[in-house]
Order: sequence, then C-alpha cells, then structure tokens
Amino acid sequence: MKMNELNIENNIDALKEVSSNALVKHGFSRSRQRIFDLSKTLDQSWQDYKVMSNKNVIPEFVKFVVCQSSSGLRLKSIARRSAVPISSLALVLQRLISDEQITYDQEKKLYKKIT
Repeated sequence: MKMNELNIENNIDALKEVSSNALVKHGFSRSRQRIFDLSKTLDQSWQDYKVMSNKNVIPEFVKFVVCQSSSGLRLKSIARRSAVPISSLALVLQRLISDEQITYDQEKKLYKKIT
C-alpha cells in the first residue's frame, strides 16, 4: 500500500468515525445524516477505485514475474514471488494464458514466457 493510499484511507476512516459520532452524540439532523451518508459513499467509491486499479496492475506484475524466469515457475513460486493470493493468481494466470501472453507446460506444471 502506498503512502497516499494510507493517508486517504485514514482520512476516510476519520470522516466516517466523526460523522457517526455526531449522529450518536448530537442526535439526528438532515445535515449530520447527509455527511454520514457522504462518508459512506466516499469510502465505497475509494474501495471500487482500488479494485479497478488492481485489475490492470496485478496481471502485468504476474506476467513480469513469470517472464523473469528462464525455465518457468510453478504456481506456488509465482504466488510467493508476487505476493498475490493463489486463488486470485490462478484466475490471473488463466487470463494471461488465454491472451497468449504466457504458456503453461502441463507435463512439468510450469508457467513460462512465450519464446
């Protein structure tokens, strides 16, 4: 996680906390409710943005990890080197194979760069 992401997440969490406390402590008002709703919407938008940005970054990073190996890598080795969970990694690798960016040797169970 980058420092800017950490700052944004901290600010969003603080905004949600303050708006929630204002509703509880001072009671309901339309403006307090609106601020609380906006903080929740902002948090959801930020989460959606992070997911969308990772959809492009992770496959490229996994492809880079695979292509750095001259003899190919097994699934667990790719997971260890890329720090991507195996469940997500399997989907990314399938997409890279279908896009013909890497190959899979079923006999040796190795993912390899296309030569």
